[in-house]
Amino acid sequence: MSDMLTKTAEVLESDTIYRTALASNINAFHQAVRSERTLARIEERMAEWEAKTDAMVKRMEELERENRELKQRLEPSSRDKAVGAEG
Repeated sequence: MSDMLTKTAEVLESDTIYRTALASNINAFHQAVRSERTLARIEERMAEWEAKTDAMVKRMEELERENRELKQRLEPSSRDKAVGAEG
């Protein structure tokens, strides 16, 4: 690795067209590497959000089912009271 850095420094310090080309390549590759890291972090966060969303959907379905059951339990009582109040 240090050999590559030495060679890179030599090219970058030269007064040639290779300096510009290498500098452009280094900048492009550096940006690509950083973008890949950022994308990997975003993908991890997205997977976490999807898992949380799935859990919330499941919980919401459970609560809706529970709510329906509770309403069904209360409805007969409400009808009985209404009939008793009339008669």
